[in-house]
This record gives sequence, C-alpha cells and structure tokens, in this order.
Amino acid sequence: MAISVATGILPILLLVRIFRELMAPAPRIGPITATIILIFCFLAAKGSLYAFALGISHISAYQALVDIRLSIVNHVKKLPLSFFQKRRAGELSKVINHDVETLELLLAHSMPDQLAVVSVAVLVFAAVLTVDWRLGLAMVSLLPVLFVSLAVLSKVWKRMEVKYSESMAGMTSSLMEFIACIPVIKAFGREEDRSTILAGKMEDYKEWSIQKLNSSSVAIGGLSVLLEGGLAVVVILGSILLMNARISTEEFFVIFILAVGFYVVLSKIYFIVGTNAIYQSAQNNINSILEEPLLKLPPAAQGRLSTSDIVLNGISFGYEKGRQVLHNVDLLISQGSTTAFVGKSGSGKSTLANLIMRFWIPDQGEITIGGRKISQFSDEDLASLISMVHQDVFLFNTTIAENIRLGKQGASDEQVIDAAKMAMIHDFVESLPSGYQTIVGEKGARLSGGEKQRISIARAILKDAPIVILDEATAAVDPYNEGLIHEAIGNLTRNKTLIVIAHHLDTVMNADQIVLLDEGTIVACGRHEQLVAQSELYRQMWQDQEHINRWGLGRVCTS
Repeated sequence: MAISVATGILPILLLVRIFRELMAPAPRIGPITATIILIFCFLAAKGSLYAFALGISHISAYQALVDIRLSIVNHVKKLPLSFFQKRRAGELSKVINHDVETLELLLAHSMPDQLAVVSVAVLVFAAVLTVDWRLGLAMVSLLPVLFVSLAVLSKVWKRMEVKYSESMAGMTSSLMEFIACIPVIKAFGREEDRSTILAGKMEDYKEWSIQKLNSSSVAIGGLSVLLEGGLAVVVILGSILLMNARISTEEFFVIFILAVGFYVVLSKIYFIVGTNAIYQSAQNNINSILEEPLLKLPPAAQGRLSTSDIVLNGISFGYEKGRQVLHNVDLLISQGSTTAFVGKSGSGKSTLANLIMRFWIPDQGEITIGGRKISQFSDEDLASLISMVHQDVFLFNTTIAENIRLGKQGASDEQVIDAAKMAMIHDFVESLPSGYQTIVGEKGARLSGGEKQRISIARAILKDAPIVILDEATAAVDPYNEGLIHEAIGNLTRNKTLIVIAHHLDTVMNADQIVLLDEGTIVACGRHEQLVAQSELYRQMWQDQEHINRWGLGRVCTS
C-alpha cells in the first residue's frame, strides 16, 4: 500500500516535465511521449499494487474474523452458566455475528486507508515544501481546526455507537425470542401484544440509526467546508505569488494538482474516524465476552477415582448477589445409592444438581467427588463422571445416530444401536424410512416428547458415567412412553450412583435416601417411611400426592 501511494504521486510530478516542454518555444514530441508512457507505467504499478494490497488485507481480515469467532466460541464453552444468565442469547448472537463482522471493515478497508492517508499526506506535503515552502504551510493551515473537530466528533460518534449497538442487541434478542416463542404466542392469541413489543424495539433501533446517520451527515458537510477552504487558501496565496512572479506557472500548476490530491485523500479521514468509533464499540462488546474469567482447572486425566461418593459441605449459593437460593447445605451421597431431591418448586432441587455438575459455582462451601474437589477436575474428567437426563430434552438438527453418539465421541454404529436397544428406542428408529440416519429436525421437532427422552437416555447409556442425574425424566410423557422410559432408566442406572430430582413422590418411594428441601435448606433426610413418620412437611406433601392420584377428570365432570 505504501509503495502504491508513492507511485501514485510520481505521475503528478512528471506532469511538470510535460508542462514545461509544452511551454517551450519548440516542444519536443519524444520527451513528451516518453514521459506519458512513464506516467502510465507508474499508474499501472499503482493500480496493481493497490489491488494486491487490498487482496492481502481482505484475506487477512477474513482469517482474523474466523480466529476471533473461534476464540469467542472456545472461551464461551468454558464459562459457567452464570454468564449465560447475565447475557441474552440475542446479545451474544449480535456480538458473534455483527460485531465481529464489523472488524472486517477496519482490517480490510480502514487500516489500509489510514496508511494511504498518512503516506499521501506526508509525501505530498514534502513535495510541496520542496517547490515552495509558503504554499506548503498554506496547504496545512486549516489542519489544526480539522483535527480538533475530528477529536470532538470522535467522542460523539463513540457515544452514539454505544447506543446504536445496544438498540441493535435489544432488537435482535426480541426478534429471536419472538420466533422461538411463536407456538406459545399463537396458542394464547398474543400476536398483537408481542408484535407491538418487537415493533417498539425496531423503532428504537431505527431512531438510533437515524441519529447516527444525521451526526455523520453533519460531520461530512463540515469537513467538506474545511477541506475546500484549505484548497482555496492554496489557490489564493498561489495566485498572489504568481502575479508577483515569486513562483513560476509550472510550479503553481504542480502545487495545485498536489493540493487537490492532498485534500481528496484527506476527505477519507471522516470515514476512518467513524469506522474507528464503530470498531471501538465492537471491540468493547467482544472483549466483554473474552474477558469473562474462566474457571482455573487442572489438565485432563488425573487418574481414576477409587469411589464416586459425593459430599456437599456447607454449600450456599445465589443466582443474584444478596439473594441466596441454598443455605449451608451438608449432604453425603454414597456410591451406588439412589438419592432423591424433593420439595416445592423453587426449593433448590435443580440448583443443587446443577452445582454438582459445576454448571454454577457455590458462593460458599465445597463439593467433592471421590474425595477430590470438583474445582480440581478438568471439564473432560468431570463430564466423564456424570450423565444428566433433563426433563426438557435438546436434540441437534442432525441424525438420530449422531444425537446418540453425542454421549461418546467415536462410538461405532454397533455401540449406538446397543445403547438404543437398552433405551427402548431401537424398534421405533428401525421403523423409520431412514432408520438411524433420520434427521430429527430443529430441537427434535419431528419426534414426540417420549421419543426424544429415550434418545437422550440412549446417549447417556452410551456415555456410561458412574453418576447419573435424572431431572423428572417422565414428567411430560404419555403412559405408554412412561413405561418404556422407566425400563430404559433401569438399564441406564444399573450399578450407578443415581440422583433424582422428583416432583412426584410416588416415583422415589424406594430411594435409599430422600432429601427434602425447603427454601434452600435441607429440612429432612431419610427413607420414605422415616420421613412420613418424622417430617410434617413431607407427610403433608405425601398426602397431597395421594389426593392427586385419587383425583380424576370424571369427578370434575360430575360435580
């Protein structure tokens, strides 16, 4: 780019030779022709070098975008779930897509232009000074005003860009939420309400876009006046010097051409300053993710554990500062035992399971597995110890085989099929036209809830972790699928340490220990018979459960 700029200035200086030859009493065609050929050679070199420079800058820019996106993804996947509670999916999507893409403008365009502007300005200024120092100083006389104006505008543009970026993130989040929740919105007839909210976000984005555009338009107009004023100063002073025979006609001619080139290049400076403001905002958004602290974890493969006992010692935790969900929880979950977490909604059952999975980090206390703190496990080691089957199953939009294979990377087709058989899903898969190569759709949309649940159990069976956590895996399925899922769960949890998050007490009556939680505190712990006899809260919950079991729609219809 620098060489291209230099070769672009030389043709202007060569015009002086042609002008002098034409002003001579007997112009010589040979030197004029040679100079014209030389000028075209320099212009061809300038164009070729400029194209080559832009090609390199674009290739580098696109590679940089890939590297930055991969850096964000690699960083995000190591962050605790608390980060995702603070940041909306739409906001993260906007950063990874829009903000990273913004950097291409800087890397492929703005940075080469900055180099071109500086190079041209310095070289032209030096060239004019060699011809006439007075006109050289006149040419840059208004630059201090220009730079002060740009400094002020830069601060305004940066503030404007922050608001514009926030409005775009809000609109993106609302749009993603609207699309994801279409079934619920239509089911409750809330299309107009949600559309109004989304329209408000779009209107806010439009207003900030207009304000950003208006501020740029005013700035461009003001800069144009300064640039044209600078050229006018050169022409006026040059004319006075020419009239007084202080400079020659050809000197005035070449200085005028150089000054025009000088101000044409400087006209790009508003674009550069504006781009830098956009880049700064994008960089801040990207850094807000990359600077999120990671857990300090040891390397993988620190040796097998002799036991998988889980011990919670003095665990306290809150999703928000000052609002604790768990209070000083102490618990032992022995290897090979079945432990059920029960309690009212919001009592802390799922939170306790998520802490064991290290999805969240306790505010106080520590959790150990096999005598080792979970903070000392690598992600790979901890993941190999625990399988979790959620009530809400997430499947990727790929084949059934690949969704099962998620449990064990590189598993053979035979292993996938064996896991499916144990999960009681093999016969259903075989009945499909494409079998295990059937695409399940986004979030498993082409499958029923029970079918998705059995696929999730199949991948947990394939993983074969010594600890299994079940989050009410049969809560939202029909009786037919419930029976199959119970049989699949039996195959999954055989000889495993089992933790069950239960909402129906009759499903955990035979657990080795039932942990009753109330407002984030363990209020009772023991077998079903013990708790019925000793805990008033558990006894009341059990009576309510029996009442629900006796309740039927027929009673409602006849009452």
